[in-house]
Amino acid sequence: MNRWLRGALAICAGFGLTMAAITVTDRNAPREIPPGTKLGSLNMDEYCRAEYGDRASAVHIGSGAFGWRCWVVVNELLTPQDITVDTACETIFEPPAYSESFSPESPFSWECFRGPNPES
Repeated sequence: MNRWLRGALAICAGFGLTMAAITVTDRNAPREIPPGTKLGSLNMDEYCRAEYGDRASAVHIGSGAFGWRCWVVVNELLTPQDITVDTACETIFEPPAYSESFSPESPFSWECFRGPNPES
């Protein structure tokens, strides 16, 4: 009987520890971010480096919010690459994400939001 009691206590203890571990894991799991939640400002340099490597940088060659390019050094040649701002948001903040400019006159007005984009 003593062996049965110890076995039952061991099973109960194992079950209790397993449930405690699951509860702690669930508590630390990332929460779902609701669509439309602002994720942060879009850093074009960060996107260019993430997409094309440390030798890439963002350059603004237009006016207003548009006209950003990644300048990438490939075989010692400078190569401009277009930036799709929705793709940049997804690269920096993980999909689904989308971009919005709060001021079309300002090149630094891009912000990223959790997707999907309600206007699509």
